[in-house]
Amino acid sequence: MMEKQTIGIKDKRSHQHNPAPAGWVAIILLLGLLLSACTPAPTPTQAPPPATAQPTPAGGSAPGETPLVGTFWVLQSYGDPKKPTPVEAGTSIDALFSPAKSLSGFSGCNTYTARYAITGNTMKLDQPKSTYLSCPQGMQQEGVYLSALVSVISYKITGSSLEIVYDHGNGLLKYSAQAPPSGTSAP
Repeated sequence: MMEKQTIGIKDKRSHQHNPAPAGWVAIILLLGLLLSACTPAPTPTQAPPPATAQPTPAGGSAPGETPLVGTFWVLQSYGDPKKPTPVEAGTSIDALFSPAKSLSGFSGCNTYTARYAITGNTMKLDQPKSTYLSCPQGMQQEGVYLSALVSVISYKITGSSLEIVYDHGNGLLKYSAQAPPSGTSAP
């Protein structure tokens, strides 16, 4: 007769636990990590310190004043501060300062852009780049305006008026805040 021999194979009915394959362990750990990242941050146990007044950031505005950045500025006059030259009838010059430190606008005949930097009320502009159209009106005024931008030294906002000083204080660009023309928008 044959005897039953056991060769080291365990009965499937045994109560021993087979460990999960290593790949499953990694997936479970990854899911746990992802879920823990989705939990809200714990609330602080102490109240935050009281807010303190901060200085107005460069390019910002004081309460009640129109901000420099994002406002559509239309030039009213330029030149000698004591005897300003009004913008020619039938022409328009404008400026729009973006948060990305770029100035763009229409200079009477052409569009222009320039990089700007502000520290306090000091302003500096790079050489403007413009399109090269020729127009029957406003070309001389446009040349004066674009040249003035290169020598800008400071600015001041009062209410809805912007004054930009140029040429060592010998020139003044005076703008007023206005709604942008339809089809355009501030940044």
